[in-house]
Amino acid sequence: MFFLNKIFKLRDKANPEEEKPFLDHLEDLRIMVTRVVLTLLISTLACFFYKDELMSVIRRPVEQVWVERHEATLPEKEAISLDDWENALTFAEVSAPLGQYDSGLADRWWERATDKRTRRLTEAAILYRASLKLPEDTREDFISSISDDKSEARELALKLLVSKPADNLNAEGNLRLMSSLKPTETFMLTMKLAFFAGIIVSFPFLLYFLLQFIVPGLKEKERKALWPALTIGFGLFLGGVFFAYFFVLPNVLTFFYEWGKSMGISNDWRIGYYISFATTFVLIFGLAFEL
Repeated sequence: MFFLNKIFKLRDKANPEEEKPFLDHLEDLRIMVTRVVLTLLISTLACFFYKDELMSVIRRPVEQVWVERHEATLPEKEAISLDDWENALTFAEVSAPLGQYDSGLADRWWERATDKRTRRLTEAAILYRASLKLPEDTREDFISSISDDKSEARELALKLLVSKPADNLNAEGNLRLMSSLKPTETFMLTMKLAFFAGIIVSFPFLLYFLLQFIVPGLKEKERKALWPALTIGFGLFLGGVFFAYFFVLPNVLTFFYEWGKSMGISNDWRIGYYISFATTFVLIFGLAFEL
């Protein structure tokens, strides 16, 4: 208890009318900085143990863009998710070599690996990918010529031909699997995320330690105005951060993704650049709202 009292008490000022010597102010500043550094160190280490959760949070906007952009190109009425389409493309790649090797083995694999819905989508994906190798004006005729025993796959393939989903999801850059080009990059990014999270978690303590140094030098009227201003300012800062994270950042990422795609450039974003951009972006919005 004595230790906590020493940490959280305001700096002494026995005579409010008498100014403290300069060296005493430096001592108070040293104590305040020490408390801030120790608090940040403890909070950063604590947040480091939640590195997986932190990475999921920071990657959520870019993964949202990735999923929404690809699902927008899938037939709407078929209720096909991006995971369904990825599975179908994977099964399509596996089934073709098996069929060439042993048709009976391929049939047994189909029965064990897929359900009826997935098989229909996979067969449609095979037809769709095959049609893309043909001249554009012959693709629809090719799919329509498929026999009636594959009518469900044929109809779905025709819908895919209209909506034109990507037949290779990695061709335009896989935003869910970003690259790291340095041996230490992922570790340093984890520490960076833990540090930013530590600032947010320990912000009330950091603010209190700062006020321990500032408040004794303020007049009574200034003290009364300080607390409401800090409360409102911090609320606006959080509002700006959440607004940027949930609404603005996904739209900005979508714009840059589509821009690169329209220019014929693969969106192979590096994880380090993305995290730096995302954290800076939301912090700028937070500060802008606070001002």
